[in-house]
Amino acid sequence: MGNNEMRILFLIILVAWGLIMFEAYKVPEPEPVTTGVPPQTPDTPIGKSRDNPVPFGQPVLCEDNFEITVLKTERGQQALNKINDYNSESNTPSAGMEYILVALSIKFAGNSDQSKQFDPSLFTAVGENGVLYGKPTLALNRGLGENFAEELSAGDATEGEIDFQVSQSEKNLVLIYTAAIIPQKPCYLSLRQ
Repeated sequence: MGNNEMRILFLIILVAWGLIMFEAYKVPEPEPVTTGVPPQTPDTPIGKSRDNPVPFGQPVLCEDNFEITVLKTERGQQALNKINDYNSESNTPSAGMEYILVALSIKFAGNSDQSKQFDPSLFTAVGENGVLYGKPTLALNRGLGENFAEELSAGDATEGEIDFQVSQSEKNLVLIYTAAIIPQKPCYLSLRQ
């Protein structure tokens, strides 16, 4: 095989790898909600759609074997005060926005011979307005002040907090966890206490 053929083969492999990685990290687009009351979707299992999120405080088992439970949410000034306690940098939210701080429990429910890295950047949030709020800017182990991302063995659990800036008028927020596996099947957790 000549140099030109090797270059073409390398380019084809590089493009294919890029397409696979792009698909692996795509965040699903939120569906717009037209009323203040989410529609009932009995055909969709709880936690597998935005319209049928897992109720606050209940666990959901996601496709990558992480069991996620929302433990607590804090919003507005209360969340900002706590974030400022964690971080000495200025954390003033943008105009019309406020912070929401979400405390989570994460358990790895994989096989006993497996371990997996938990990645808090795979979370997003969406509310009634249909706006997708991006990756958390803060991800800390509860009470430890360390990075929330960690390797978990089967049966291991950790707790931590993540934050988002959301519109002050946003209601009915839902946390979305999109595992970095293909096909992507996000988990949805209600943030309403």
